[in-house]
Amino acid sequence: MNTNATPANVGSNDGLGACRDAACICRGNWRALVKEMGPKIGAIYTDINGKAWRFAGLLHADDDYYYCMTRKGKAQFLSCVGSIEGFDFTPQDSDKVSVHAIRALAVEAIREATGCPDIKGNDGEYLVDKLERLAMLAARGA
Repeated sequence: MNTNATPANVGSNDGLGACRDAACICRGNWRALVKEMGPKIGAIYTDINGKAWRFAGLLHADDDYYYCMTRKGKAQFLSCVGSIEGFDFTPQDSDKVSVHAIRALAVEAIREATGCPDIKGNDGEYLVDKLERLAMLAARGA
């Protein structure tokens, strides 16, 4: 990148065709985010509780860029510093199983069946840990 940028040549060497306006939002990594995430707009992701959210797009706010996730009229904004997956969202068409989702479902099932999530089996292992381990083995095809 040209370190001697002036308003006449800002962004001209970023490889993404950024405009030459020094005040343009396309400076920094905005255009790279749009290029990477544009095709994913509308994709469905599952949160750690197994609830489906739609990736609605990117938000250029005054303090940061955000991934916009929507569900049933609600919105959640995730900082673009990381990835959507880094916030424990899994693409719905993905074979990847979130450990957090497995644990949340296991705790919910044990709590519903017993009223207590901290029950230990005969081997001394917490049931929720055993269910999580078995689910991970099943997800890997082992």
